[in-house]
Amino acid sequence: MSAGADLRERAQAALRAGDREAARQAWLQLLRHSPDDPEAHNALGNIALGERDAATAERHFRAAVAADPGQPALLFNHAAAARGAGMVEAAAASLHAALEVDPYFVQAIFQLALLYEDTGDHR
Repeated sequence: MSAGADLRERAQAALRAGDREAARQAWLQLLRHSPDDPEAHNALGNIALGERDAATAERHFRAAVAADPGQPALLFNHAAAARGAGMVEAAAASLHAALEVDPYFVQAIFQLALLYEDTGDHR
């Protein structure tokens, strides 16, 4: 098994065991080997969101999207973190991008509607 695959398995096993810190360290170590790994950035973004650190989550999701821009789930995750970090325009842009990839992405449609409602945009 390659070092990257071993780190990925360690990170996933740590998450299954509920050891968020061990998972974070394994994902960070993987990023030292593969700085553009979208799965690692996505996982670290989700860990940060779970800790209510929207700014860190937004940075990781932005990196994940840069590495895999055609993945609507990554765009959706970025939108959630951006919104939590107060970056409303970035959140809307990510939701629109997700819908360009998958026009029937119901969660993105719903979140975009909530975002518009929260900002007083009654389209």
